[in-house]
Amino acid sequence: MHLRHRSLVSLCLFALAPACGEEIIEFDPNVTTSLDEVGTDTTDTETDSTDTTTTDSGTDTTDIDTTTDSGTETTDTTDTGTETTDTGPAGDAMLRMVNLGIETGVVDLHLDQNPFADAHVGLDEGIDYLVLSEGLHDFAVTLFADDLFNALLVTQVDLTVDQRYTAVVHGYTDTLAMLLLNDDDSGIAPGATRVQVAHAAADLGQIDLLVMLDPPVQVIADLDPGASQVIEGPAGALPLGLDLDDDQIPEWTFSVPDLGADILVDLYLANEIGGAPAYLLAQHPDGSTTRIDADVCGDDTRQALELCDGSDLGGASCADLGFLAGTLACAGDCMAFDTSGCGNFTEYCSDAPLPIPDDDANGISQDIVIADVGTIADVNVVLQVSHSWLDDLDFELTASGTTVILADTLLDANDQVCGGDDMAAILDDEAGAALANACVQNAVPAISGSLTPQESLTAFDGMEKATTWTLSVADTSNKDTGQVEVWCLQIEVQ
Repeated sequence: MHLRHRSLVSLCLFALAPACGEEIIEFDPNVTTSLDEVGTDTTDTETDSTDTTTTDSGTDTTDIDTTTDSGTETTDTTDTGTETTDTGPAGDAMLRMVNLGIETGVVDLHLDQNPFADAHVGLDEGIDYLVLSEGLHDFAVTLFADDLFNALLVTQVDLTVDQRYTAVVHGYTDTLAMLLLNDDDSGIAPGATRVQVAHAAADLGQIDLLVMLDPPVQVIADLDPGASQVIEGPAGALPLGLDLDDDQIPEWTFSVPDLGADILVDLYLANEIGGAPAYLLAQHPDGSTTRIDADVCGDDTRQALELCDGSDLGGASCADLGFLAGTLACAGDCMAFDTSGCGNFTEYCSDAPLPIPDDDANGISQDIVIADVGTIADVNVVLQVSHSWLDDLDFELTASGTTVILADTLLDANDQVCGGDDMAAILDDEAGAALANACVQNAVPAISGSLTPQESLTAFDGMEKATTWTLSVADTSNKDTGQVEVWCLQIEVQ
């Protein structure tokens, strides 16, 4: 027995899967087709001793119950008895394995009743192709270094000359099964990737698979556990969506990287213990594997259906959404923009940082001079501050002889002084929370979001905005230092 590399990639989507058929779905963005589910999925229900009988009849009989249901479903093996016949010289076939056993850990593969392991295969790992003779072979899986007598799975594989197969061992330990896929990479269109999708997730039911184009395109419908289908399309990154409830809205999306052109990819759907999360596994030509986890909201990277993700807004701004100015943010579910920082105002900002002298009640000030005329309807103040122990600081805003105290006491929700660092806040009379109790002690920044100032900014409403605006800041205690990085006025006129 020896190893032979072939230019084939297997990508694994975990569930309960069978082998794939010969019809291929092309996932053209404008075309959606369907395909019957086919495959060979075997489970072991009993471990028997093996008897071998040689006959001269040329007829090979085995104690295997095979059920084929018009293109879908599975072949279940319930007996390990094997009878062989003398059929003459055999050609070569190729077989590899991937281990998707949810609780198994490392397992050993035993072929043809070999008491010594033919391979050790870790969880979510695979092996390269083994070259075997065509025909029936005993296939057994044990826990690592366990005796063959204690096999978790005992079945057979029937291999055809010049064909390549992947044995997918999957499921929980007490219901371990093997799915045999025919890795047929013949006739792939130039520049295309053929994807053989198999459902091997033990805890997931029937699924639909969508390619997340605009709009999404369903390429596989009603794929049952233990079934597989083949799709083919242009090579490149492949954003996939997994729909569990037939509403055409995926519960999970996956950003599958570009795996190359002119190759077959076996794609298996699997899940962790208990059903979630679902994930994919890619098995490469050398037998190695790459896990592809579902896209996650909150990682600052837009993926699949996400409109935005944290700081990744896809280049969008308040102006793109019809506002005159402001700071656009992403909603917590990554499916919408947060426009609370946008408005129909003009924004005027300082042009240099303002260092704050330590332990100086007189503080320091900085001006913004506005030449634009107009009667003020609303004013907001943006503060970006880098400073430790924020409760040291007092802030005031003055224009045309009117002074508003923005903050002189900064506390947390329990009325404890704010010992946290840094501020990134918009002071807005219409905000829902108060700056005075907004501190989150261990967060950075400790104060953030849209907050109401200590005194109302409505004191400036009705005034002329064309004037000199002065921010005054004082640090009233020693040891902690910092600066105002930038401050801005957001002014809406009548």
